[in-house]
Parts: sequence; structure tokens; C-alpha cells
Amino acid sequence: MDIIKGETVEEKMKHLNVLLKRMSKRLHKTVVGVITPFPISGYAKDIADSAVLRYMFPASGKITVGGMYVENMPKDGIDIYTNIHRGELVISREIWTNKKYVLIDPDAEILAGDRLVVSVVSKGGDVSGIWVSFLWVPEVKDSEIKQFLIDDLERIGEENVREE
Repeated sequence: MDIIKGETVEEKMKHLNVLLKRMSKRLHKTVVGVITPFPISGYAKDIADSAVLRYMFPASGKITVGGMYVENMPKDGIDIYTNIHRGELVISREIWTNKKYVLIDPDAEILAGDRLVVSVVSKGGDVSGIWVSFLWVPEVKDSEIKQFLIDDLERIGEENVREE
């Protein structure tokens, strides 16, 4: 199997030049892929069953930040529970607040199949109009990203190469 294509010496040299350019790009350049966070959000008009958000993660990753806004906050505040269900294990965090907006910083590692349940319990009085949102960054294999991008860049480069 010949790696260098071409019938004449000149054609073979041109093809060898293309191969060397490709290899030099791989040796001297770093390709970076950016994975944007994925928003998970919901709205609950009331807290009939206390859960204001339920979400199941299809892939492993990390919850980086979250926030909650409560339109009708009771005077004595609310308890916010973030529970990550992993099989029989439950990872829980609790926050008390009497502010309409609260930043939730779970900074939690997630495994594929984990389930997130965010619940609100009033400390006295009616609570309603609850907005909740999190950012989740899915885990993606770095080598898959790099290979995909390098192959794409080479294909685009070949399409734009002019023979002189």
C-alpha cells in the first residue's frame, strides 16, 4: 500500500507536501473545543407536592451553579432542599432563606442516571411563583473532541487548497 499517491515524481512530491503540511499542523497547533453549560430550569406556580424541579441526567458531568427566585415569599422564609438521587444513595443539601432571590451553589459531580429533585417547604405562610435554574456541564471525552476538530479542520483545509 503506497501512502504517497501520484503517477509521476512531481505528483508524488505534491502529495508528499500535503501530507507533511497536515503532520506539521498536528505537531505545532493545539485545538481547543468548548462545551457550553446546559441550562436546566423550571417554574412552579405552587408547591403542592413541595418539588419545584425534577431532572434526570443522561450523562455524567457537573452542576456548576444555580439560582431560585420566589415571587411570593412568606415572611418567615422557606427551606430549599436539593437532593441528588444516585441509586439508593441520596446526596442532600438544605438552605434556609427569606430573600426572593437566592444563589444555589451545589458544585456537584453528576453520574449518568442521577436524578435531581429541588423541593421548597414554607416556614409559615403561602409560597408561590418559584423559578429555579441550574447550569450543568456534561462530561465529554477530550480525545473525541480533538479528533473530530482536527479531522474537520483538515477537510476544510483540503477543500480550500489551491494548486499552483
